[in-house]
Amino acid sequence: MVSAVALLVWTAVLLSQRRAALAHRRRSDYEVSLSVLGPNAGLASGATMLVEGAVMAALLLAAATVHLAAILPALAPYRLAVATGTTAALALAALAGAPLGRGRPGGAGLRVQAGAVGGLLIVLTAVVVWGLARDLAGSLHPGGQAAPGGAQGRPVETDMGTDAVAVLQALALGGLILIGICRIPSAPGGWLGLRGATGWRSAPGRAGVTERGSRALLHRAVLVALRARVPLLVAVSGLLLLGLTRLGAAMGAVGAAGAGWPGPSAPREAAPAWPVLGQISAAALGGQRLAGLVVMALAVCLLVLAAGSAFLRVPALMGILARDAYLPRQLFSRSSRARAGGIIALWLGASLLLAATGASVGCLAVLAVVTATASSALGQAAMTRYWTRELGRATEPTRRQSIRRARILSIIAAVASGALLLLAVVALAGRGSWMVLAAIALVWVTMRAIGAHYRGFDEELALSEVSEARTMPVHIHALVPALRLNRPTLRALSYAQSTQPATIEALTVDLGDGHARRLVEDWRSAGIPVPLTLLDAPEGLGDPIVAYVRSLRRESPRDLVVVFLTEYLARHWWQQLLHNRAALGLRAALLFTPGVIVATVPWHLGDPGQTHVHGGVRARTDSQIVDADAAARRASRNRRRPID
Repeated sequence: MVSAVALLVWTAVLLSQRRAALAHRRRSDYEVSLSVLGPNAGLASGATMLVEGAVMAALLLAAATVHLAAILPALAPYRLAVATGTTAALALAALAGAPLGRGRPGGAGLRVQAGAVGGLLIVLTAVVVWGLARDLAGSLHPGGQAAPGGAQGRPVETDMGTDAVAVLQALALGGLILIGICRIPSAPGGWLGLRGATGWRSAPGRAGVTERGSRALLHRAVLVALRARVPLLVAVSGLLLLGLTRLGAAMGAVGAAGAGWPGPSAPREAAPAWPVLGQISAAALGGQRLAGLVVMALAVCLLVLAAGSAFLRVPALMGILARDAYLPRQLFSRSSRARAGGIIALWLGASLLLAATGASVGCLAVLAVVTATASSALGQAAMTRYWTRELGRATEPTRRQSIRRARILSIIAAVASGALLLLAVVALAGRGSWMVLAAIALVWVTMRAIGAHYRGFDEELALSEVSEARTMPVHIHALVPALRLNRPTLRALSYAQSTQPATIEALTVDLGDGHARRLVEDWRSAGIPVPLTLLDAPEGLGDPIVAYVRSLRRESPRDLVVVFLTEYLARHWWQQLLHNRAALGLRAALLFTPGVIVATVPWHLGDPGQTHVHGGVRARTDSQIVDADAAARRASRNRRRPID
């Protein structure tokens, strides 16, 4: 009964999502909620979907490692390492552009999807039909025959004695099967098209399967069966879920290690190594271990592909949120670097969840129930309001009848999801359900703050009057910091002079080591027609220059100060670490000074073809060298004394 209730809930949700996909082609639940319920509900839906993506990826990979450890018992002590390693491998594959859960017609990605989903459905159908037949004939022996070595077992005793927790357990397991099967082909580029597809169209012959004979016919038959619409796939998966539940109850299947629900009381008996799916498959086919191994191997492929589809969904959703200015806008770019940001974020989130829960399916199932029901409740509430609006606009009787059916389905799905969300939060409060709500709230607040910042940013930069924006500064002062008289310094001076500023001067700082005096002598002997200002500050290089620049701004707030900094570009990265330390600190300090522009003049080390004089520095006045005290310069620009 409990499994039937869980099946009905997930079936209603998935069918309603299919109707939403047909009504809103290529639009996510976040976009629908944003347009129908407003920005706050839309942000809540987006935050829930982001958290759900990380939780579902971690849950699917944890379940895959449980089945993989049953196939290869030597991996059982390293389930966490295998799960995190698989997460990293999926992230790297997504960064490399591998077809995870997507593919072109006839391509490798589609064949892997069709093989995993179709093979699992066919094998499970055979298991359920044969097992139910044996059950009716009375030849299905209970007692956990599928455990390795024929070990007998009994259900693991935990503290989950309430009916509410039992309902949520069935809900999580049923949802894991249905969502795992439907999530692979419905990913962006998948062959089912849960988002934005209206049905199936035959693939062109040149893109189809090239095998001949019985193998080609079998492959095409599998593809035709798999290319059914979502209702057929959900119906088949649901019937299989009911059949597996009946077989598990008849044979007394027990939970696998790492698949139980968390609780304060430890199990009294160690669980067998095989998951329930493997036990049922082996027992239904007369204790054939090979059947259980085949089913578990297909389940591993299915779960890994379903987790891989999250590395397509979450970056795509983050791009949509970035487009709406709720995440950094660079994530909206179509470049591979922008897509890599979403993939890395999902990888970090899933890895943290796996590490925090120890790759426990039970712990992650608690989080998955809350995120899935919350996301479904918001999405179905938005669709209910959308269908209500459409019903008021429609005039054709056939259209109105179709809208009424869709609205009833959305109402049922919304009420069921909301009730299950409330039940999950209350019943699983001690098992970590509150952490999911806290994570969703944190993501919601973060995205809202980012959106508020971008709105203020756009308002500040918006043009009120073009003439006001084009107002020119009264004067432009060019400053060139110089510690030595060398070729990069002369290049910076020539570039500064080419901008034709109102005034130009070079700045140096006397650190008490004699370099400033040598620079003064070299400056005089070279006869450079640019005034040199000497600042006394034996304790540092950047502070006196910043203070001098700010004193210019205080004296003439409408003037513009341009500081030309020399930057050395080395050929090797380790050489780059040896240069530009002082310039980087000075640049960082000047960037936050209003009315100051920092211009970088690069000098490529190891390039002999560079010129150090841009158009020639021509003498127009006599050379002038000025010594200015830092404190005096901060008070007044005119307090200078010539050096004798």
